[in-house]
Amino acid sequence: MTSVNKEASMLPSTSKEAAVYYGAYNDLPEEVNKYKEELGIEKPAQNVFVESFLRRTVTSKRRVDQEIRNILSAKAIVMDVVKPKKVPTETSMKQRKSLTAKERRQLKIYDIKPDHQKYTIYEPLHYLWKDYIRDYLQILPEKGFNKQTLEKLLKADYHGCIIKVTKSKCPSYVGTTGIVVQETKNVFKIITKDDILKTIPKVNTVFCVEVQSLLVTLYGNHLRRRASERSVKKFKSKPTIDL
Repeated sequence: MTSVNKEASMLPSTSKEAAVYYGAYNDLPEEVNKYKEELGIEKPAQNVFVESFLRRTVTSKRRVDQEIRNILSAKAIVMDVVKPKKVPTETSMKQRKSLTAKERRQLKIYDIKPDHQKYTIYEPLHYLWKDYIRDYLQILPEKGFNKQTLEKLLKADYHGCIIKVTKSKCPSYVGTTGIVVQETKNVFKIITKDDILKTIPKVNTVFCVEVQSLLVTLYGNHLRRRASERSVKKFKSKPTIDL
């Protein structure tokens, strides 16, 4: 009784809807039955037209009915190019992984050990720096510096240079002299003749450097970059405000 009511509720209510309903779901005319054998339609089933099309178009003998059914029952094929995901290996993870700034500080990579904080160790480095700055600037002491040479001084590397603090907003830094052993964006780390490692900030500090018997004044505010970045930077001429 319940099934009859369900079927009755699914039937169209108006006569116009009923004509469309019965016309859409009626069997094919008898005239079409004679083409069933040519089309390869044996029984109504899902994908029957696709199967008949494949039988008529696929000429390879290896394509049997079972393979056609496997193709039809396969999953949807993505037509876009999908790159397979690469499984990261241990070697690739080691190569790509780099230490963060926090991890470097924890491991103390850039800290100089107390045994290496001796002035005599870095004296050979200073002699190398003197050869480097002479070849880099290519100046004659009697002619002095020109504008191009001054720009080169801002781009030069000062590792191994003997540097002296002449002015600073912190009076305790004034007069400190030593060999530059490390340079970062904002500080110079120098080793004095007393084998003491001191960190001198560049901000609001004026340094003095001897280059081929000529004294050069360097403003720390102009050097607030790493040595590698400073070598490729184009500096603009700006007025210098003294401390």
